[in-house]
Amino acid sequence: MKRFILITLCLYSFCQAVFGQIIRGGIASGVNLSQVDGDRYYGYRKKGLNVSAFALMPIYKNFYFNAEICYSQKGSKEKPYYPTDTTDGSYKLFLDYAEMPIMINYFDKNIVLAGAGIVFGRLVRTEEWYNSSKVTYSKNPYSSNDISWVANVAFKLKKGFYLNLRYQYSLGKIRTKSFDNEIRNQFNNLVSIRLMYIFKDFKNEKNSMESAYNNYSY
Repeated sequence: MKRFILITLCLYSFCQAVFGQIIRGGIASGVNLSQVDGDRYYGYRKKGLNVSAFALMPIYKNFYFNAEICYSQKGSKEKPYYPTDTTDGSYKLFLDYAEMPIMINYFDKNIVLAGAGIVFGRLVRTEEWYNSSKVTYSKNPYSSNDISWVANVAFKLKKGFYLNLRYQYSLGKIRTKSFDNEIRNQFNNLVSIRLMYIFKDFKNEKNSMESAYNNYSY
């Protein structure tokens, strides 16, 4: 995990040094509404925090490369069916990830930012409750890594501020579990609603990429 953060910071520093005049940094914060497909509970009932720092770098015309460092709380939740019973039917699953989303975004008319990409996630916390009792493991049954695809759209509210909506789904299983002799693979499934702030907001800058290269050429 430390190596992952160090490599990311080095890449960001390199890009900032080379493309400092056109790279755009930002922060985002909001809520995840998540469920785990394959666990017999349905609905985006589990709420969690989603915070990130990101950088946008132009690659061609209105297309931007987007890299982030993100902390994302996922999981699943079911309300008690029998609140006065010891076996009340409740369920809570907390899965917290350190993530690195990598996307290609298109910025349209300085109003809408839309794109898609891949998210590399590392599980940093697991906690599971069933019938209001904490589940203990001899070994964590959830995969340490989660690679998922993500679709992203952001709408400009005012200068620098954007309303960001995301949909994210695991490409591979995060766990395999047996329910009454039925074996099911499980997958993270979530929607994120966030407020983004871009420090150096978009402008109509002609040949900015070419200018940046010329500044650092000999």
